Amino acid sequence: RNVAVVDRVNTTMAVWMGTTIACAQCHSHKYDPLTQDEYFQIFAILNNTQDADRGDESPLLEFFTPEQKARRSVIERRLAELNQTLASPTDAIAASQLQWEQRVQSQPTWVAMKPSLVNRASGGATKVADDGTIFVATAAEKDVYTAEIPIDPAKITDKGIAAIRLETLPLAALPNGGAGHGGGNFVITELKAQIVPAGQTAPTARIVRIEIPGPQKILSLAEVQIFSSGTNAALAGKATQSSTDYAGPPEYAIDGNTDGTFENKSVTHTAVSDNPWWEVDLGSDTAIERLTIWNRTGGGIHMRLANFRISLLNAAREVVWEQTVAEPPNPSADYFPSNVRDIKFLTAIADYQQAGFAPEEIFDGKTEGDNGWAVGGSGTNSHTLVVVPNSPIVTTEPATLRLIIEQNAPYPNHILGNFRMSFSNDAAAIERARLPQSVLAIVEKPADERSPAEASQLADHFRLNLAPELADARQELKTLKTEQEGMKPDASLPVLRELASDARRKTQLQFRGNYLDKGHEVHEGVPAVFPPIPDGEPANRLNFAKWLVNDDNPLT
Repeated sequence: RNVAVVDRVNTTMAVWMGTTIACAQCHSHKYDPLTQDEYFQIFAILNNTQDADRGDESPLLEFFTPEQKARRSVIERRLAELNQTLASPTDAIAASQLQWEQRVQSQPTWVAMKPSLVNRASGGATKVADDGTIFVATAAEKDVYTAEIPIDPAKITDKGIAAIRLETLPLAALPNGGAGHGGGNFVITELKAQIVPAGQTAPTARIVRIEIPGPQKILSLAEVQIFSSGTNAALAGKATQSSTDYAGPPEYAIDGNTDGTFENKSVTHTAVSDNPWWEVDLGSDTAIERLTIWNRTGGGIHMRLANFRISLLNAAREVVWEQTVAEPPNPSADYFPSNVRDIKFLTAIADYQQAGFAPEEIFDGKTEGDNGWAVGGSGTNSHTLVVVPNSPIVTTEPATLRLIIEQNAPYPNHILGNFRMSFSNDAAAIERARLPQSVLAIVEKPADERSPAEASQLADHFRLNLAPELADARQELKTLKTEQEGMKPDASLPVLRELASDARRKTQLQFRGNYLDKGHEVHEGVPAVFPPIPDGEPANRLNFAKWLVNDDNPLT
């Protein structure tokens, strides 16, 4: 940005006044009427625009077509109507709110989960109390905890596990009396879960699906072999694919021929498309012990299959096993499914979060400086993190719930020290977990003890977020806002826009033109050798522009 302002000074004076001022950037010259101070006076005039080192051309003047302007007007009118609808109480909504309050006022049942084993990637020890509390006595720079929790189908019932709660427990023995080793704090960067069936038998599936996620992909397969009890069950299956191009039908992948040369007519080929897939229906549930995938060969073309996904589906097309593979087979590779089932989560809700450390970040697959869930600023208080799976976790046989808590933040020792976990299959547990603490506190108050402001806040929250009568209005509002925010201008033009008075930059003389070597402060102005900006007028860009083209200016 500094270089850009220097260029503006030099170019403005050269173009409009036909004079070279660049020499004065570094120092004054004995016989030059333009001094270094005067150079930076002009610099100061041009130094207070909103453009900055942001990697873009903002601020911009944006130009929309007449059609876009008309559509924006329609959207704005409809948004105003929807906001009015959402702000308007009705008797029906009030009755609905009362039913909702009664439902969420009941305290949900949380069942303690006692791990049979808690391993630490760092190798440190853990201690599990009878109530399931996990105590980690020693710190580690980073760590990953893997908790193995026995699951009794009778205990979780057919409702399954609808929510899992992690509760931090501050302890005097930990730094600053908190629940973590990082001065009482911790950062959970990722949380993963798996269901591990007892016995680890091969998963049973009817459909095997292979796909390449992403835009403009081609899926080609030479052969897919699916072994059950040592026999290739794929040969008797029925293959389909998302599309067919270049005479490469899906049946070629189960014809018993592993030749990857496309010209030999034994390789499938989809059209160029988004998220292409191939699958085979085995006709009945089959215990799948091993898959061998043979790729197309020749000239590095096997790389088309990079980052593909294998899914095993049951007859209801529910995923029973899935694996994403980065490295493509070259020419073939074996894959061994297991009954270990990854649990995917819908959301994470915390009763408190440190600024910049949102709970939902524990599912984003990233480990960054400000990424994950932390409780800095409130480490001496107990806090809860509730995670909700996409669907309740159900098992009809004894199994193990494996929880993997990754703590890989770049802050030394920011790991959990004392905590416990529990589950609930109570729908109210999820509803309560989704509520902001301020709203939950109002819900738990008897209605006749709420202040008018609290009653209004609760009613507003219900209408704007929960009232089933307003679900269509909320969805339409969301859709229109997305359209409004996504509307791009037909054209745009970078402009100089003045900074607000409270954000103006201070300009200092730069010795030898080095912006790191600064001298005294310099204020806006023009060289004394020329006529001044009229008295009483500020030396800003507008008056500088008028000064440049003034009839009294001898050089313009």
